[in-house]
Amino acid sequence: MEQVKEFNHFNNGYSKASKALGIAAIISTFLLPVYLPFILGGLAIILAIISRGKYEMDSDGWVGVTTGIVAIVLNIAMIFLAVFIFIKSQYVRDVINAQYMQMYGTTFNSVIEEIIGGGFDLDMFLSNR
Repeated sequence: MEQVKEFNHFNNGYSKASKALGIAAIISTFLLPVYLPFILGGLAIILAIISRGKYEMDSDGWVGVTTGIVAIVLNIAMIFLAVFIFIKSQYVRDVINAQYMQMYGTTFNSVIEEIIGGGFDLDMFLSNR
């Protein structure tokens, strides 16, 4: 006997909203990174799960789950890339130090050293990475 999968056509609005939020999460990953993709991607996944109910998830729900997960993973990768560029690029650190010196009268490195502790040399730490 072949088992027929049932789809829940009554909660179809949740799966369509999930798909829309997932696509918006991917777009926001490149336009407004950090917070918004996590929120929209998480909502896309939650709405897709809600749309499933006790039935099989329809294609819009799967698109919502997939795009939500992709947006969250892309956002995490972009955050790690930004931190890596900050740590590795002397030019970026020099620009940030110059901005801090202009705005606050001290460098970013000295602020970080003060937060971490007086015996820590941030320039030596960053140059060894």
